[in-house]
Amino acid sequence: MDILKLRLDYEVVTPIILSWERGVEINAALRRALEQLGLKFALSDYVIAPPLTSQTDYLSGDPLSFGVTLFGSEASRFPALLTAALALEADGLGQGHLTLEEVWAVQPYRGAAERLFSAWQQLAVMPSLLIKAEEVAAYAEQLSSSRLWLHFITPFAPAERKRPPRDSTLLRMLVRELLARMEVLWKIGRYPFDDLALVRAARKVRVRSSATERSDEEDYLSALGWAVEGTMELRGELTPLRELLAWGELTHVGSGATFGSGRYEIIDLRSHT
Repeated sequence: MDILKLRLDYEVVTPIILSWERGVEINAALRRALEQLGLKFALSDYVIAPPLTSQTDYLSGDPLSFGVTLFGSEASRFPALLTAALALEADGLGQGHLTLEEVWAVQPYRGAAERLFSAWQQLAVMPSLLIKAEEVAAYAEQLSSSRLWLHFITPFAPAERKRPPRDSTLLRMLVRELLARMEVLWKIGRYPFDDLALVRAARKVRVRSSATERSDEEDYLSALGWAVEGTMELRGELTPLRELLAWGELTHVGSGATFGSGRYEIIDLRSHT
């Protein structure tokens, strides 16, 4: 499976007001544009990475950028996504209007970026800078096999959320949800994971985390009652889990993953020493 990781850079034309559900709003606007064009994307085919700043009010001339990651037949679907992204200029977002300035493909493992669209040059090209499954596996092999941290950039809200679980249960919950996500995404080639073995491996890992109650009425995740925020520390035999966790950086995990929830980064302190 290949992945196309995109960054869409807009400039605000008339003021835009977004709620805290920015990922939901951006997704709804893109899907509306796709439907009007007669195009279809399954929710499992992509994830949105909404702006991470606290800004919700955008004035004329302000930049507004967000990410979209496509999974599967990614390159061939880029023209459809670009058409929908351009259609947002007319359809608007958050009761305001914006203009698409640039679209970039981003390759985190190679530290590279490729401009796919430029409004100034009236330029659009097909993407060549893809993320290959082999690169995800190679990156995972370089991670520590005994101690890692998962830093949640946005809260992880598991589907099973009646009450915050013990830390020892939390990793198994995350692993099960990542596996379920991968089974839906992995449509081409050999599925690389042994689900039962990974759940068993997760049981043996020592976990320290922060599962917190959320009560902010302006945050749509508050309705979930609790979510994992901050950092989850993992200690133990991590070798079997590294590749799945590496995929999770790209796919996000948990409720609302498509809209930007459950987004995390892996921290390996060996790379900082």
